Amino acid sequence: MKDGVLYSMGPQKLRNKVRDMLVFDNSLSIEVSRKVTGTGKGIIIITPNRNLLIKCFTKFEFIEVLYAMAQAKLNCDYAGLNRHMSFAPVRQAETKCKFLIDGEAYFKQVYETILEAK
Repeated sequence: MKDGVLYSMGPQKLRNKVRDMLVFDNSLSIEVSRKVTGTGKGIIIITPNRNLLIKCFTKFEFIEVLYAMAQAKLNCDYAGLNRHMSFAPVRQAETKCKFLIDGEAYFKQVYETILEAK
């Protein structure tokens, strides 16, 4: 999963069901202090829509979850600031659409396309 983290624990029958997804974007923040989480092995994920508190049983599990979250945020194209403060990154693939700012550029493109038509 490129845009988030899927982490599952608990009984095996519950691990196969994804009940919700937390999308990583540039507004997501991760807090780990005891003051914020109320525990030494807690992680709180803060988004505009919700705050998700994850309480880990062991320090190893805490480090594993924290590392997975940090790696997912680091590798996610949507987690950083993009051009013009947009949510989505610039697409690298060639597209067949053109970015036209005003009517003059649009009608010039239409005129050139009509002239080139066979």
